[in-house]
Amino acid sequence: MKKRIIEILSYITVLLLFVSNVIPVFGSSDPLTSGAFSTELMFLKDCPLVVQKERLIFDIQEFPQKSYKDKQAFFNYEGKVSAEYTLYNPTDKTVTATLAYPFGEIPSYGIIENKLTKELEFYIDNDKFNVTVNDQEVDKTLRHTSILHDGFAISNLIDGYIEDSFYSSDLPVTIYSFKTSNIKLNGQAALFTTLKADEKESKFYSKAQSGRELYKKADLFEVWIGNNATFDVIVFGKPLEEIPTWEVYLNGTREEEIEGKVTHIDTKTITFEEYVMESYPENSNIAMQDWYNAVVTELKTNEEINGYIYPIEHSVLYSNLMRWYVYDVTLEPNQTLTTTITAPVYPSIIEGDKYYTYEYTHLLSLTKKWNEYQSLEIQINTPFELLDELDQNGFEKTNDGYQLIFDGSYEKDISFTITNYEKTPIKSNSNYILFNIIINIFIVIIIGGPLYLFIRFFWNNRLSTIKK
Repeated sequence: MKKRIIEILSYITVLLLFVSNVIPVFGSSDPLTSGAFSTELMFLKDCPLVVQKERLIFDIQEFPQKSYKDKQAFFNYEGKVSAEYTLYNPTDKTVTATLAYPFGEIPSYGIIENKLTKELEFYIDNDKFNVTVNDQEVDKTLRHTSILHDGFAISNLIDGYIEDSFYSSDLPVTIYSFKTSNIKLNGQAALFTTLKADEKESKFYSKAQSGRELYKKADLFEVWIGNNATFDVIVFGKPLEEIPTWEVYLNGTREEEIEGKVTHIDTKTITFEEYVMESYPENSNIAMQDWYNAVVTELKTNEEINGYIYPIEHSVLYSNLMRWYVYDVTLEPNQTLTTTITAPVYPSIIEGDKYYTYEYTHLLSLTKKWNEYQSLEIQINTPFELLDELDQNGFEKTNDGYQLIFDGSYEKDISFTITNYEKTPIKSNSNYILFNIIINIFIVIIIGGPLYLFIRFFWNNRLSTIKK
């Protein structure tokens, strides 16, 4: 009897071990859907103005969806934050200051892939932002900067084209065009050439490139492409001394050269400014100077990361843009005024075991650059539940939601998480559950069976030893 009990317990142990450990492996899709940070008002240049008071009001009566099927559904989302600042001029002179408010990039659920073109579409929500001074709307200028280089740095806001030691508007860009033929493959072949260039004088890339490495003091340049296809090699700066010649291989190992021909069909030269503006998105409300500066930043960042410049995808560049509103205020000596920015608030959506939670982040640390900061009030108007950040940040429960009042400077970023246990449960997927059950049974049979036999053999030997 004892022997039988031991067998049963051994089998149950094996079963529980594998079932409990395998289920998470076959979990659902990415549990995090990225939102966008909200942040603080900035002064474009040093000025004597004082921020006497800041009042942040988060109005969260609903949560965004993880994805949207159309623009109007995304635009109907009404979660928002209002940042109200009381400014004071302590001097005996009239002061005009330029203010800039960075309101983040587009959240991931504001981007959708077009099913026909397979290109990304961006739901541009600029009209949902409002700026007032003493309750009157003011003229504001929309600006964009790349988030890849210190995204919230106000120094990124540059009037005119960015100055760089290599890139300039009149830098020559030479485009070498090639066409493949007679490649006897159904798929793609690997084309190789060596390109020699001084990186201080020339930089190059191809949208078809798949790899680069240093080879005999030159760049071994690899392109994957099919038969009867065209591709370009783009050179910034000094042109190549000679037209590249290509070798055709079965794959990237360069072990088996195959039949095929690569013909140079055209060379043209344009300026770097013309090259940048070829990808400029029309009707985007992006200033041309901002697009130019973002392209330069993207190229330089890619080179820092990869060791060489890399093809820029238009949609990726667009998603890497920080949006700003810039406007002026004028205060007479000893005058006080209030300016308010109202903007959508986009949390990150986190998928838990049973419920979604929504994480909101506001970058208060940027207030370190203010001259003076006397008081802060944060209100979260919501019927939903604020999670364990209640004690961490000092929020108190109110009739409308939650509140934090702080005297003096508050230089920490605020992050809080909200959920609605009643209305945001994660829907179960019966097909997913059935799939998990089948997989777990299979693994228990294949792996658990032999392990069970081993344990049974071990215990039988041990019992035999004890009896002796």
